[in-house]
Amino acid sequence: MGSAYIYIAGLPHSGTTLLSLLLGKHPSLVALGEVNLQLRRMRERPADMPDSVCGCGSAVTECPLWGPVWQAVRRGADSGADHRLVRGAFASLYGDVAQPVDASKLKEPLFAMAEAGHRDVRVIHLIRDFRSAVASDLVRRRRSKKGGRAGWLLGLQFARRWLRENRKIDAALQKTGLPVLRLGYEELVLVPRRAWPLIWEFLGLESAEIPGDIAGSRNHIFVGNLMRGQEAKREVRYDGRWFQRTEWLAPMLLFASVHRRNRRWVYGNNLV
Repeated sequence: MGSAYIYIAGLPHSGTTLLSLLLGKHPSLVALGEVNLQLRRMRERPADMPDSVCGCGSAVTECPLWGPVWQAVRRGADSGADHRLVRGAFASLYGDVAQPVDASKLKEPLFAMAEAGHRDVRVIHLIRDFRSAVASDLVRRRRSKKGGRAGWLLGLQFARRWLRENRKIDAALQKTGLPVLRLGYEELVLVPRRAWPLIWEFLGLESAEIPGDIAGSRNHIFVGNLMRGQEAKREVRYDGRWFQRTEWLAPMLLFASVHRRNRRWVYGNNLV
């Protein structure tokens, strides 16, 4: 297949960072984190860059990948060329011996890459079971004290957003025609021995050891989900808190399309 640009699409807190770091353990892959977010941070908070540390261990301004991008941004490079800058810096650093993994999540870069003629992009659309996603969202809201409404109402609100945003990503992928693997977070975490051969085949990679944690992941991540620096989150574990919660029941009963899409998107590969 040659050197491809691997893009992970999905909603926040759906496991995209975990997947990117797990992919970074393959000898042919390097995790770049949320490229869009990191480029935006460079432009909006340039004073932070000298003190920011990349996952490779270097300061961002001295990083062999981000350093050249940072210099181009400082020289006034057009933001519309940001992804080309990253791809160029990656190619200069790794040549054809490694492929980048971009976990930007968003649908907008998909259109930009398709319009730029980058036909070497391969997309993994990672989707978390909405019941687990609802429970996780409610826990975060309670911790931040933003969840004053009744749990079942918040469950309805989040389930509708889950459906709406995943539909948008799905529509973007259909419109761009980019190759896509729709993968359930539950498939990735609960049955890794069945999920990883599917991932490697889609990416055109040789099989490797199935990763059980993110330790040793080759990455250039300097902002975003901090799981890479939290020992408790390094091991792949399934968050089963939704088994003891009921807020997902209302959307399950009221929104037939949520239940239908959940089965198709999350478990469509028939791995679980």
